[in-house]
Amino acid sequence: MNTKRRRNGGGGFIAAAVGLVLLAGGAAWCASDAIRVTLRHSGDAQCLVGEPIVLDVALETDAEGALTVTLPPQVGQAPLMIEVCGPGEAEWRVYQPPSTLSLMVPLRAPLAADGAIRLRGILATMETDDRAGANPFVLALPGAYRFRARFTVDSGDGGKPASGWPAVVSNEVQVTVGAPADRDAEALALWLAALQRAAFDLGSLDQSDEAVAALVADHPDTVYGRHARSALAKRGALPESTLQGRSQEACRQAILEDLYLNAPDFALRDEVMLDLARAYRSAQRYSDGAAVLGELLAEYPDSPLAEEAAERKPWYERYAEDAERAAAREAR
Repeated sequence: MNTKRRRNGGGGFIAAAVGLVLLAGGAAWCASDAIRVTLRHSGDAQCLVGEPIVLDVALETDAEGALTVTLPPQVGQAPLMIEVCGPGEAEWRVYQPPSTLSLMVPLRAPLAADGAIRLRGILATMETDDRAGANPFVLALPGAYRFRARFTVDSGDGGKPASGWPAVVSNEVQVTVGAPADRDAEALALWLAALQRAAFDLGSLDQSDEAVAALVADHPDTVYGRHARSALAKRGALPESTLQGRSQEACRQAILEDLYLNAPDFALRDEVMLDLARAYRSAQRYSDGAAVLGELLAEYPDSPLAEEAAERKPWYERYAEDAERAAAREAR
């Protein structure tokens, strides 16, 4: 199966700058009728204000022959837009990612009938007119939110219809957002402060920031603490206060194991599992890494990370077999 996946590295999504669709031989074709767009929420349908929403998009086609589509570096850029309708809103509005996350390069990728292109976006904040005073969160208020994806298809012939290019709209995804209380409310305040100092980029959380350190140390089991710990562990950059005499790698592995074992409903659990498998490989725990990858494939077959997990698993199994043979030779 030819499954391509992309994930943004920050707090936005993945979209495309040009909706050009080509046949494998190079001829242009408007394929809006042959492309399906499916939107899925990775996580619990019950969320909290300020919680990042993780959306997975699948692009599929029934067309004969491969198509070439241009994928964006981040959601919120044409031609794959995310639209949201929040509490008290009668109309759909287009999600606008923070401007600090927009300087990336589009990617062209093949799309065939026997596979899918799977994209992931982590929508935490959006662009606002007044960052200091306005609520920057995508899930800014309690209530019901609806999301959908809109993929615009360009024929690639150099012209543009007066009515604009046709678009394919996905199914709708709905989540219910509640107001945080007690420890969750305290964690939300730290979460907002940490994101503000990271220019609203999840991938740029500063491990030396006081708000980040307090969130990780005092509120690790809140949804905000889990997202912060996952983001920091992915980068291998953890606050000194959490190390407790351990190396960054040992602390990173411990955090990933905790999220893996104790946060089964975490929206990014498949990413935690892939990162944990990588950590086990670094620690030469190949059998454990292969086992985690097997669980990822069994529990999340439609994850944008499934292709990478499937590619890594046999290599980990081979490394484990080689290590067992080497240990047996030394034991003789």
